[in-house]
Amino acid sequence: MTGKDPITGEEIIVDPNEVLLNEAGTNMLVATYSEKEWDRGNREPEYKNYARVRLNEKDHGILLEVFKEKRRKLTAKKKKEKIKIQKAQKEKLNQKLIA
Repeated sequence: MTGKDPITGEEIIVDPNEVLLNEAGTNMLVATYSEKEWDRGNREPEYKNYARVRLNEKDHGILLEVFKEKRRKLTAKKKKEKIKIQKAQKEKLNQKLIA
């Protein structure tokens, strides 16, 4: 998928499979490649905020779905860890009560 750099207006290539989500699950960075650099063989991505990359509606919708899916996975993982901690604390409290 292609888009435009928000600062320079240069054409960029966006990889929806290579994304980074922050710990809070509120922001996502996508890997972008300058078309000039891509043609030169440079495959080093530059990560940009997905909301600021100018894409057409269809591509922006695809990235939004990727963001929502990543956030669902992150919140499920956090919830699982929280439950695990709560169970360990409950177990520890029960051990103290028995002793």
